[in-house]
Amino acid sequence: MNSDPTVTIPTVKVPALKIVVGLMIAAVVAASCSSPEEVASPTTVAVAPATISEAAPPATTSAPATTSAAPASSPTTAAPTTTIVDDAELDWGLPSTFPTEPTGALGFSRYVFVRDDAGEIIPVVVEGGRGNQNRCQNVDQSCSYQELKALFASGDDLPAHLEMTRDQLGELVGQLDLNAATVNRLASPADACAAGYSPVSAQNPNMGIHFVNASLLADGFDPANPEMLLYASETGLGLGRSDIGSCGEDGTWQGIDDLRVTGSAFFIDLSDDHPEGFAGPIDQWHVHYNSCANGEFDSTASVALCDQNGGAWFDLQPNWMMHSYVADGFDSDTGVFAMWNNSIWPIAEDRAGPTAPSDATTVPIDQFAFGTATVKAGETIWFANNDEIPHVVVAGTPANPLADFVSPVIGNGEAWELTLDQPGSLNYYCSLHPSMVGTITVE
Repeated sequence: MNSDPTVTIPTVKVPALKIVVGLMIAAVVAASCSSPEEVASPTTVAVAPATISEAAPPATTSAPATTSAAPASSPTTAAPTTTIVDDAELDWGLPSTFPTEPTGALGFSRYVFVRDDAGEIIPVVVEGGRGNQNRCQNVDQSCSYQELKALFASGDDLPAHLEMTRDQLGELVGQLDLNAATVNRLASPADACAAGYSPVSAQNPNMGIHFVNASLLADGFDPANPEMLLYASETGLGLGRSDIGSCGEDGTWQGIDDLRVTGSAFFIDLSDDHPEGFAGPIDQWHVHYNSCANGEFDSTASVALCDQNGGAWFDLQPNWMMHSYVADGFDSDTGVFAMWNNSIWPIAEDRAGPTAPSDATTVPIDQFAFGTATVKAGETIWFANNDEIPHVVVAGTPANPLADFVSPVIGNGEAWELTLDQPGSLNYYCSLHPSMVGTITVE
């Protein structure tokens, strides 16, 4: 979605964040040690729960309010907020003007702005550094862990899209090998618990459940010691954090038994400049704004949904974060460092779904954004998914789902048809990726 005319907002500077990081660690330790009974249960709805932002412990420090701060509402588990910095001179800062409409797509854009409960446009993610960003997540390019390994071993000339030397590629593959050795050694949640990791999220679609090792936080970047591991299963989709399980006091896993390790995530101190983590230019780290953590389900941009799920709201997560998909059986052809991995559940690639007729009115789904559509009452509209990652279209908003319609999982190249008979405007969103929202106008 493209931004329209912009609105200028004031610049707010922020002090050093070392104390924030210390409080952050304390929050993670508390989250890791909490029992499932301490997490509030969400209100039951008839659609899949909204899960999108990686579960990271809320940052805590006092700060002056800005025009982009979260709406005035108190979550069930309140957390002090941090300063949102409107300073494009910092790699994690925001531009001095905000769009007047939602813009950007998670995993595809440097800035992502969405509409919050109060109708305000707020930031949710800054990804990558200033200037050129090499995301290397096209399925037609060599961007997965196994593809990069094979390319280096082949001795062939490197494709231009990598924008790196052979020495850099060799260093990158070596770092990923170290990362993969740790990830694949900790193949089960029982292994994770024994190694000091504990779950802090529900299962995010095409990503996984985040297990954090609090002892590794604030220790800098080390590919062999990721701060988080990701686990997932087909049965884990739609389950709340307390239903998935937890690590017992004796370090054993007490939860669903079919979780498999899908990758890892790195979580390092916030620096002014984009991290120099993995070798080469393709690791795009991100920072979360206006998100909810430690609730039954993860959410973003909705204080009401955070409240509903018993979570803690934070304006700014003062850390850089990035995924690394190096687990056996979950090689990501959308990129080793991509936000999403199409080999992790839900998977729709084995199901040959319908496609839209050539003359149909369609809402294209491209790079995690819905196209626009206006239809006549009684006319059929098709949602056509051009992303490699599947989507589910649901009436309403993440905080207020409606029973008007719920699509099946729409895979890459598939389409889903919908007929609306009543004139008016109807909001909808993707229940797998709730920052994706749209409106259908029926005449």
